[in-house]
Amino acid sequence: MHRRLAARGQRSLLSQTSPAFTHLSTACPLDALRGLETAEPLRFADAPCGGLHPAVESSPSQEPESAAGRAALALRRARGEAPGDRREHAENRDDELRDPHACPLWGGCPRHAPARELVDALIWVANPASLIQTAVPGQLNAERLRYLELACLRSDIVVVDEADRVQMQLDQMFAPSATLVAPGPESWIDQLQKHEIDELVRQGRLQLSDRDVERWSAALAIVRSAANRLYAMLIDDKDLRDWVQIDYFSAWTLQDRLLHAWYPPAARASREDLDGEHDIEDEADLYEDQEALGGAAGRAPGPEPEPWAARRNEVTKLFDAFRDDPLGDRGPYGTATDTLANLAHDVLHTLNEKQTRRRVRALLTTLLHGAPGPDRRPASANRRKGDVPPREIPFSEAWLELNARRLEFTLALSALHQRLDRVTFLWPQVEAALRLDPGGHELTRRPPLDYAPLLPEAPMGNVLGFQYLLDERWSTRDREGRRTGTLRFFRCAGVGRELLLSLSRLGADPEKGVAGPHVMLMSGTSWAGTSTRAHVLAPVEAVLKPRQEALDAIRETVFRTEFLYDDAGRPIRVSGQDLEDRPDVMRLLVHRLARPHRDGRPSPLQHELAQIPDERRRRALLLVGSYREAGEVAEALNAIPRWRGKVRVLVADDAELDSGATAAVDPTDDSAAGVVRRGDLASFADDPDAELLVAPLLAIERGHNILTVPQRPGEEPVAAFGTVFFLVRPHPRPDDLFLSIFAVNDWAARFVRDKPGLPQGTFTQLVREADSLDHAGSTFRTIARGVWRDLLSRPYVYSALPEPEKRAFAWDQLVTIWQVIGRLVRGGVPARVVFVDAAFAPRLAVAQAGARNAGDQPRWTRDPGLLVRLRDVLAPYFGPADDRDDFPDPADPMLVRLLYQPLYEALQAIAPHHQAPTR
Repeated sequence: MHRRLAARGQRSLLSQTSPAFTHLSTACPLDALRGLETAEPLRFADAPCGGLHPAVESSPSQEPESAAGRAALALRRARGEAPGDRREHAENRDDELRDPHACPLWGGCPRHAPARELVDALIWVANPASLIQTAVPGQLNAERLRYLELACLRSDIVVVDEADRVQMQLDQMFAPSATLVAPGPESWIDQLQKHEIDELVRQGRLQLSDRDVERWSAALAIVRSAANRLYAMLIDDKDLRDWVQIDYFSAWTLQDRLLHAWYPPAARASREDLDGEHDIEDEADLYEDQEALGGAAGRAPGPEPEPWAARRNEVTKLFDAFRDDPLGDRGPYGTATDTLANLAHDVLHTLNEKQTRRRVRALLTTLLHGAPGPDRRPASANRRKGDVPPREIPFSEAWLELNARRLEFTLALSALHQRLDRVTFLWPQVEAALRLDPGGHELTRRPPLDYAPLLPEAPMGNVLGFQYLLDERWSTRDREGRRTGTLRFFRCAGVGRELLLSLSRLGADPEKGVAGPHVMLMSGTSWAGTSTRAHVLAPVEAVLKPRQEALDAIRETVFRTEFLYDDAGRPIRVSGQDLEDRPDVMRLLVHRLARPHRDGRPSPLQHELAQIPDERRRRALLLVGSYREAGEVAEALNAIPRWRGKVRVLVADDAELDSGATAAVDPTDDSAAGVVRRGDLASFADDPDAELLVAPLLAIERGHNILTVPQRPGEEPVAAFGTVFFLVRPHPRPDDLFLSIFAVNDWAARFVRDKPGLPQGTFTQLVREADSLDHAGSTFRTIARGVWRDLLSRPYVYSALPEPEKRAFAWDQLVTIWQVIGRLVRGGVPARVVFVDAAFAPRLAVAQAGARNAGDQPRWTRDPGLLVRLRDVLAPYFGPADDRDDFPDPADPMLVRLLYQPLYEALQAIAPHHQAPTR
């Protein structure tokens, strides 16, 4: 809020008097009672709202100074208690500390005023995260409760706006993931380490006097050391990369793979393609014991145990103890677990890798004592007869060296995992001292356990793990051809979207005849065909239609392309470029788009603005891929004389700006574009000098109505932008793990509801064919794991996707584009939409160039492009009425026409779309 007001020109804190501060107070009344000896205010995270304990006198035998203290001492003496005899008090001290007290000032504390006001409020307005994550204060409710539960218990109706976006947010909340290490500035561990060093240096490391800060700093140091060690091994060892890159890995899965290679179980002996791996029976163990939703109970008994089964169990127990305490903090254990912990320290900190490898080999020899040799192993545990590589022959030198490297990697990963957990666990305790962003990372917000009874497990099991993705760019290779990659972490705790679909049952009690709330899911794009992100599997029972006059005006929306070309006549394509080349390509595109022609003709950008008949709307929205790219484009535009002082750039609400940076532009200083914080986007039209706004596409997709300022009494405000330029084609990051999470959750939600069109059939069919419910559940889990592994191993690049996933991709991007265009048709006015990036329609871009031989074009120019694909996924719904029986629901064509007809007609009007749809 302070940043937002400063951007509006209220640079002094004394001038910032927004009423919103009433609900954002950080004041603690107890802070004034701490005494004059306190040098600094109480940290926000340290406020003892529910953590007060009775004071204990430091010297019981000393005569109290206060009258009350002397009276209490006299009373104890009258009871026969000696002045120095405080044993009873000392015995009760631990009990008192275990039973904290609530602050007596809570009822008037400004910090908790919003919570108190909610008690009598008839309408609550909240976002999904606040409802799901926030617990109801114990001062208001004795039972443990989250605000979402309370809202459903006390509400007659729950309205969820932008339901498709909420669905995606819920999936993300219950499957947090994060990029730990990556090439470039997005590496979280590196950013965190740099921030920690800056903060410690700023205060001369005084923060380390706090034990929590010291522990957090030590844990972060181990995380960074372990990550560096893992990277050194992965970059240098292709066999190791192949071992961990199958789908995902964790300390548990790698230890289990090692055990299966050393002590192969007869139960898995028939599978010839395992190569030391196996299908995990119950991946709930990969999550945390207290959070697992299922166990191993009820499994069918296996075959007779192998002769080495007892030894395998011993080694398993050693690994289990080590995995819980990989650095020996709670040791010694008096077993080989101590050796594992000591060796983990050695692996992380050694300067003599050869000596460390000898120690690993010695430990491996110990762990293999009792393991079966090649002749004693089941025949199927070895490769097929014939030429067998030496490294696959048990107990050969190559096999021992291979397993030593894998064991060394597993030791380092175990340390990384445990210390990463400590970093996230201690985050709230140290965020004030080190000025950490409380919401700065997904891993710091664990999904609450309160929803476990309502939330289905993830279809592949509640898993956690790491992924290492090899970077395919040539710029990430050294002279020997070695490549780096990206290390990320994820934790799947359930199918988040099912919580949205079960809100009406939250708070219901069928036995008592108590119904849950009525739930209304609202969004103009929540019906989206095969989209894995936006399509909400709830029946559509009503459609809010605009007035016919407004609808007629919206149907006048114009789509066109404005492809630009380099000096050689090649179409300029931004999307799909290497990250190193993309800024230069974008600057070239902006130069061609915004600079006047040499013969004096206006630039394409200026010409487009002139086509807008309504002067109030003569503004252009230019959409790019990120905030950083928006800044680069705005800088390039502002350098052109025609647009100097007319450009604004959208920045995040939490972006750090210069103290004098505001949306207003100083007429005497036109060196930089003005900035608009995302929260102030609705006020953009108040700036009379602004003509261009450069923004990331996803930042402006939803939630902002940018309207004109009425100039006359009775004038209705309408969309402030008359045209939008898509400078880039929307495409998610190919390595975004949430794409796989959305897809597997969408698959599970459709599969259990027997939706047609899935290659795995239907859930009802699966259950009918199973011998028992246990067998049906096991089969479902096996199928789901196959889907999950396919999703993790696929390259999420449009050109490489199979046909069904290309249709889903098109629906995803259709929703994104239509949501953006929705910002331009507010008030029932038409929009002008210009696609600039040649990646939208490569074949059309080449055809419009007309000067090059088709045989000389690169392969990407042969693709018809996303615009054709968007038209194709909509076309079947606009066919003859006789074809409606071909749809799962005959009402689908009418629904699509109500939601997307202006979009389809605009796509049809683009030149190449008069051809027959491509299937």
